Amino acid sequence: MLRMLHPDRDAFTEAVAAHTSAERYGLAPALLAGLPTTEAVTLNYDELYEKACHDVGTPLALLPQQAVQPGQRWLLKLHGSVSAPETIVLTREDYLGYGRGREALSALAKALLLTRHLLFVGFGLTDDHFHELVHDVREVLPPEARDGRLGTALVLSADALRSRLWGSDLDLVAMGGAGVPEQARRTEIFLDCMLAHADRGLSFVLDQRFAHRQTDAEAALRARLLALEAAAGADERATDAWSVVADALARLRPQPVERRVQPGDE
Repeated sequence: MLRMLHPDRDAFTEAVAAHTSAERYGLAPALLAGLPTTEAVTLNYDELYEKACHDVGTPLALLPQQAVQPGQRWLLKLHGSVSAPETIVLTREDYLGYGRGREALSALAKALLLTRHLLFVGFGLTDDHFHELVHDVREVLPPEARDGRLGTALVLSADALRSRLWGSDLDLVAMGGAGVPEQARRTEIFLDCMLAHADRGLSFVLDQRFAHRQTDAEAALRARLLALEAAAGADERATDAWSVVADALARLRPQPVERRVQPGDE
């Protein structure tokens, strides 16, 4: 109906982008950005997750707008982005014509469903395109491979019908609580707990600011690693093996984060 009121598609997608943009993100995107993951998919148009990833020091490539470098974190924006309004998928016409030129995006999402155990956060499982993706994955999987689930979905509350529809494909974890505000807050607490278990937090090892909190063994290890780094010559650093050492050292020290200036911060 809204599309019928805006015959100019460019003006329509620009309006959608304007109404779905936001400058500041909340706690949930920040917690998701902190997870040690390299791949993510979203149906959202906004850039909140991207901004949070930038702020935690792990900027990502946006598919399909950008190329992904080896080892780089990336985000597949399956239904477009406010940064490219012409890519936004919203109307029935958009959904019906999705296959024209975007088969690769659907194929990548299906590959993740086939090869990963996905975590769904803030997703109501009602999108028709998602239903199509899951249907295709079900069709290609042989019967003996269907005993596992495709992922885990965090939902605000338990729902018998939803469990019956998706129980064979997804582990549905209900947050519970009285009302949406409490359920949303429990989701944030759950993500915070998950992040605490998923992130080993080793960047303190080579961080001078935490030297006073290190054990004797950690302090000795820190001294040995810094000595190794300082003693390595140019010929040693040119070897293939040094790239592995350099990667380990990088993970043991905090990464510099470029501060993002928000409106009103000047």
